[in-house]
Amino acid sequence: WPVPKELRPFSEAVVVEWTKFPARHVEYQVEWADESEKDKITVARSRETMTMARVHELPADSRLIFRLTAKVYTSPPEQGGEIFTEAVGPWEEAETGATIDKLEEGNLCVDPLANLRGRCMDCSCHGFVLAEYGERPRTGDTLEEVSCRRCSCSCVRHFIIGEFHYRNPSAASVKRPPVSEAPKALPAPKEEVRPITWKVEDGEGDIQFVLDKVGEAHTLYETLGVSGDADKAMIRSAYRQVSLSIHPDKVGHLKDLDLQKQAENAFKVV
Repeated sequence: WPVPKELRPFSEAVVVEWTKFPARHVEYQVEWADESEKDKITVARSRETMTMARVHELPADSRLIFRLTAKVYTSPPEQGGEIFTEAVGPWEEAETGATIDKLEEGNLCVDPLANLRGRCMDCSCHGFVLAEYGERPRTGDTLEEVSCRRCSCSCVRHFIIGEFHYRNPSAASVKRPPVSEAPKALPAPKEEVRPITWKVEDGEGDIQFVLDKVGEAHTLYETLGVSGDADKAMIRSAYRQVSLSIHPDKVGHLKDLDLQKQAENAFKVV
């Protein structure tokens, strides 16, 4: 039967990972319940085809149980395949993390590059909180591997709302040397210019490319891939291309429900 190989708890989410069930056409269903109310079962994910699911909107600091069901079809469901059998796994326990307080929300809302991050475009998380990301092995030093402690989503899926600037409260009381005695400052290194303009065709039809660009944007101009001095015609053209590429009617046929939800949230931003 299907059994989760790992349950990674966050404050208000749990990441469930499992081994692929030995069948050709399989869909998975993830359920959860409070350990004290096992009769109130919630279906978190249905018709999942991957081997990982993020279960969001969970109560913090709670003992929960999770169950995985594998539905085996005679042929692909989208081609009319019927259910051949269902394998229901046992309940597995997991405890969500502690409730996030106001102090943590104010101090840990930045990513490792000092970008202030806000709400998530993939779930209902209303604000990014930096998780401890040194415990698990990482494939590389990328922001995609930095998670939100509240919802488990990557920090790059949280909108950038500003930059963090450290201010030393004791700096005003430090005695500074006279100007004539001050050493000559080294020239400041040139900052790498981040490309802000892009086009839908740059992604060669990849919807995830457009979603990433919208999520990384610092301004509304960057959301459409145009520069700040773009005229009305350029803005209209860019808006039409971006909105059509992620319109709900266009992505409604995708089997990836997460991608559909990302596109819906990005379309609202556009």
